[in-house]
This record gives sequence, structure tokens and C-alpha cells, in this order.
Amino acid sequence: MDFLPLHESCFSFQPERTEFNNKVLAGLQGGFNHLYSHGLLFDLTVAIGEDTFECHRFMLAAASDFFKASLTSPWCESSSRLVRLDHCDVTPDSFRHLLDILYKGEDVVTMTTAQEILKMAIFLQIKFLQDDVKAYLSDNMNTDTCIGIWQFAELYDLTQLAQKAADLAVNQFALVSICEEFLDIRKTFLLILLSSVTSSTFTSTKLSENARQMDCLFYGILRWVEVDADSRKTHLPELLPFVCFPQLTPGCLDKAVAYLNHPLRDFMFDYVEEALSYKLTGKMEENKVVQRQILARQNKLIECPDIQRHVVLVGGEGGASDTKTMLELTSFPVGSEDSPLYRLKSAPDGLGVNFATCVWRNELYVSGGFDQSRLFAVYKPGDNQWDILPQMLKGREKHCMAALNWNVYVIGGLEQGCLVEKVPASDVVVYSVKKKTWTHFGRLAVAVSDTTAAVLGHRIYVFGGQDARGKNTDMVQCIDTLSGHVYTAGCLPAPSSGARAVSDGGTIYIATAQGKVLEMKENFVLADEREREARPEKSGPVSLGKASDVSAADVSDKPSPTVGFDEVGRFPARHDFGAYVHDGELVVCGGKRHPFSTIPCHDQMGVHQKRGKLSHKQQTLVNGRSGFGVHVLYVPEEFLVEECTYSQGTMRFSFEPALTNTSLSSNRKTIGKFQWYWNVRLEEPHLQLYLHMVTDRKRNEHVNTHFTAKLVPTNEIFEIADSLDYVFSDQKGSGYGWPTFEPLEVRICQTELSLILSDCRI
Repeated sequence: MDFLPLHESCFSFQPERTEFNNKVLAGLQGGFNHLYSHGLLFDLTVAIGEDTFECHRFMLAAASDFFKASLTSPWCESSSRLVRLDHCDVTPDSFRHLLDILYKGEDVVTMTTAQEILKMAIFLQIKFLQDDVKAYLSDNMNTDTCIGIWQFAELYDLTQLAQKAADLAVNQFALVSICEEFLDIRKTFLLILLSSVTSSTFTSTKLSENARQMDCLFYGILRWVEVDADSRKTHLPELLPFVCFPQLTPGCLDKAVAYLNHPLRDFMFDYVEEALSYKLTGKMEENKVVQRQILARQNKLIECPDIQRHVVLVGGEGGASDTKTMLELTSFPVGSEDSPLYRLKSAPDGLGVNFATCVWRNELYVSGGFDQSRLFAVYKPGDNQWDILPQMLKGREKHCMAALNWNVYVIGGLEQGCLVEKVPASDVVVYSVKKKTWTHFGRLAVAVSDTTAAVLGHRIYVFGGQDARGKNTDMVQCIDTLSGHVYTAGCLPAPSSGARAVSDGGTIYIATAQGKVLEMKENFVLADEREREARPEKSGPVSLGKASDVSAADVSDKPSPTVGFDEVGRFPARHDFGAYVHDGELVVCGGKRHPFSTIPCHDQMGVHQKRGKLSHKQQTLVNGRSGFGVHVLYVPEEFLVEECTYSQGTMRFSFEPALTNTSLSSNRKTIGKFQWYWNVRLEEPHLQLYLHMVTDRKRNEHVNTHFTAKLVPTNEIFEIADSLDYVFSDQKGSGYGWPTFEPLEVRICQTELSLILSDCRI
């Protein structure tokens, strides 16, 4: 690799004189080398630690924007002969390499020196050197070096290099996991790697090949832990759920059994015991039920024809005609474009609004809510049944939940205060799945409601919410589940409540009610240091103080944040929506376009996590839903009962509404661009339609209406017949005239109809 002594842009040679240009550059290179080698005309000393380097001001200023700024007025270095560099990214060895490159034109970049030279070039702002070293690392990357390059590139925000290294590690995990570099991977990167591997690797049509890949996953985790078992074994509960133990090969499972007499036994016993039960169970019909139940408890599952991956919806509110919370549990296949909805076992009676949900080992836990604030239940896909579990210690609503290491955490929310009104809760309580008991775990730094949480490793992050003053907060609180320590990890870009946080096991994404999709960036080094400082001799949960006396505005003396956020995409703002992650996309579904709207959305929108591109999904929620829980679960095929729906087709409607406000009939004018959303629910023998109008005018922005009419089929053309009963008013209750409609062709999918009109006139 050849380096030029100065920027090419410093010279203005004519393109046709390339040979002459090279001679000039070679002559300058020789002259610079002669001056440097013989110690001539030095006018600057650079001190790094105890080492000093004599050089020329013009040479460093020409190559480095850092030196150019430092050696020119008004900086003090401009009049001084000495410049001291006290930064960890610039070492004596790396600076010595820089002088060899600039003065001698030597190619000193190797896989051993590349990272040291690159981080120096980044600090000193030497762009041509940055570009050349990044290209060298990219071209010479392999399975032995990709882990180190990935971690380095992420640390220095080298996005393209980091992505290439991560992709190589995922695609070649079997080879990467046996390299020495893999043993030094940080846990945060290991979580991302395992999440990506389990999401994209098991695609072979041969079950045996997928099983061998699962073996590699298991062996890789064990190799990483055993390098430093004393400190790393505590992370096994975060790592083992990535492995489907029942689908390991017999040889691999034999080695797993050996760990039952190993110091890691306590962490692996339940998984290995379950896998042995699956393998040893016969093929009798009653034993097939046991095998189905075991497979339906796995977080990660190799392709199985009898068990499908579905998006499962629980609870929530429908349209304006719905006076009760939906109890139906419905689902559709993940990634489907035009699938019917399937009906699963209905939720327990009394499931009201403002409940919370989470998933542990493919089982859906539901808690609290307005109607039964102490309710706690679990849906088990393996049986398609709900179990009512011991009630919570205190009632909660507008709270959030998270699950980790056989524990379900209930966080924040509203609880009954001393007076009649409810107040934000600071307590974090935990339910032991194994013991079936509730205990107090700790307290939040700031009591919040209408918040959201997600798990990353052994940490639970709580994002925003409303504090005791009823104001939205931007605070991000972190619960260290290893010690019970709760601390402020950082801040969201803006105060937010009603957001949705989801984790794919390696990365957390937050969808806000304002329509922004954020990716959380964890400073794992700082987070580890913060938690190590808080853990000494702490035997029980700790907190930062009395949460009831603290608000987000009061926490002013904040240490350095351990998390940051990048905006990776946007979607139309909405409230009470659901969100889940699939195939590189954060999918937002349902919700309401305005917090006071009674018309739920039925659509799904995907925001690609890498490209930030917004896409609208053909698969819809059919009847619309808001305030619901949504998760991706493995569901046995035998329990999937298709809901009664219409086949997809084309319908034609004619509208001839009369004006209900004659005072506006003589003043027909365009008042803005409108979108009209029609949600259709079949209610035999009528079809009830709900209309939601959104206008770009600053006032009267949300106008709602509904009417009921019969549909009469006539030669495959449906017309609205009989009289129409209109109700039409804005938020202030004033009447409006009715828009006139031209006949429109619209598509009907299942029981839902969607149509959009623009530039309507009244």
C-alpha cells in the first residue's frame, strides 16, 4: 500500500502530465526523508508520554487537520515549539508509524498495527490515512479477525466496517466461534451476535444441518463462559435461551448432560432435563402432546412444520361500537402479506384496559389493568390455555413488564395512593416462575407510569413515562438484575410517554408516540464500571433514594450516561399502538392517530432497522385495535382456528349523502386536504362503517362520524340501500356539511375495507 507524503489536493497538476507529477512527488518524498533522517530544519517537538519526536510544523499541518488547527492562531501551540499529546488514542509507537508514512512513504500498516494507526488517524483527523487503513482492514478481514475488527469499528463509529465484520461473524459463526478472538468478545457483542445468528442462520431445508448449527451455538457459548467461568457463569441465564436444547444433536446433548456434574450445573439443569424428556419420550399419542408442549416453550426453534411463528394480539379496544375490552386472542403468521386471522384461546374475563404483557420462554404473561388491577395470568401456546397465577402484591395499571432468568418483573405504573386518586408507583416487584411467588425487588429512581421496558443482557431498561407531576420524562432508568441496583442510564432525545420498546436479544428499539424509531446504543464499558462500583457487599436490592420524593427534573447531578440513541426511522405518529421486531424491521401496528380518537387503526408499518425505510404491510389487523399487547410466539398448528372472513375481492360503492347542516350548503369550498379512513366490521345483517377524517388545518383537526347501512348485492356490485342515519360533529360539537363522494372501487380484505379520498369539498 503506497502512501503519499501530502494530500493530493495540495498539488494542482494537469491530468495529462502523470509521469511528471510522479517525478515531482518522488522528489519531494526524497527531500522530506533527507531532512528528517539528518535532523535538518526541525521546528516542532511533539511529546507523547515520556517520548519526544522532532518534526516539521508544515508537514504535520498539511497532513492533519488537528495540527493545522493547533499550530495556527489563536491556539497557544501556534507560538510554542512544544506540543504535548496526552490521549490514549495516540501512542509513541503509532506516532512513530505516522512519521515513517509521512517522511519515508513506508507501508507500515499490517493487521497488527492497523487498529493503533487508525485510532490515531481518527484523533489527529488525517482523512487519507483513515480511508486507507479502513480499506486495508476491510480487504484483509477473515473469520479469525472479524470479531476484533467489529468491536473496534463500533467503538470508533466506523459504521460500514462494523457492519461488514458483523455480517461475516454471523454468516460464518461455526468458524468464528472456534477462533481465539471469539473468547475475548464482550458480552454485549456476543448478545448481538447470538441474536443475529438465531434470526438468520437456521434457514436450511435439511433439519440435520440446522441442528449442527444449533450445536455450534451451544459450544460457542460454553467456550466463551469457560474461559473465565467465575465471572462469566452469571451470564449463562442471558445466553442459554438462544439455544433450543431439545433440537441439539444426540452427541451434543450427551456433552450437555456431562455438565450436570459440573459447576455450571445450576444454570443448565432445567434446560438439559427438558431436552432429555423430549428425546426419551416415545411416539405414542399422549407422548406427542408432551413433545409439543416442550417445543412450544422454546425461545428459538428450528423450522418445525407442526409449530408456526405467529404475531399474537391480546386485549385492546376496537371501534366506537365496542364498549368492552377485546378478550379474543388472535394471531397471524409472521411476515405474512395477506393471511387470515386465527383465533386462539380467549383471555381471562375482566381483562381491562391499561394492562401489561411480556414473554418468557414463549409463554405470554399478562398483569394488572383498570378492571382487575391485581390480575396475573399466563397463556401457554403448547396447550392453548390460560392459567390464572397468584395475584400481584398491589394493583397496577399503565405499568410495564419484563422477563429474565425465570423471573417476571412488574415495573412502575399507577397504584392506589393514600387518597382517592392513583399515583405513579416506584416499586419493582418480581414473580418467580419456578417458585410461583411474588417478592419485592427494588425501587425506581423516579416513579413513572405509561412507560415501557425492554431487556438487554442482565439489564432491564425503562424508557420515559409520566412522573408524579403528570409530566412526560426523558429519563432512561436501568435495573441491574444481578444486584438489584437501579440507576439513571441516560436520557431519551425528548420527553416521551406511551412509547413501545422491543428487544431482539441484542439490540433495543424504541418507537415513540411522536412517530420516531430510536436504536439504543449501550456504552457497555461504562455500564459495567457503574455496576461494579454499586455491587460491593450489597446483599439485597438497592435504589437511588425515595422515588416518591423524586421527579425527573430533580435528578440534576447525573453521572456520564451509559446509553445513547440514534434515530433510525419514522412512521406516522399514533398512540396506544403495538410493536414487534421481525426480519430486520420494527413493525408498528394498530393504535390511534389521536389520543382522544375512538377509531382504532388497522394497518401495519415496518421501519427497516438499517436503512430506515418505511413500508406499509398488506397484512392488517382487520377490525382495528388499540391499547393491546403484541408478541411473536411459536404456536402449534393444531390450535390455529381461522376466523370467518370474506375472500379478497373488489367492491363498488355509491354514496349519495344529504347535507345535515344547510347553513354550509351555500358556501362550498375546499378547506384542506383530507384522508378518510373507513374501518368495516361485519354485524349481520348490517355493515357498520366508521369514518375518521384528518385535515391539515390547525383547528378542527379531528372529526369523527359513523353510520349504519345495509349492503345489497346486485350482480357483484354492492350498493348502500335504505336510509342512512348520520351523526357528524367535531370535538367542539359543531356540525359540518357532508362531503360528496364519487363512486369508488375499493378492495375488501377479510372483513375490513380501506379507502382514501383526497381534496374533498364541502
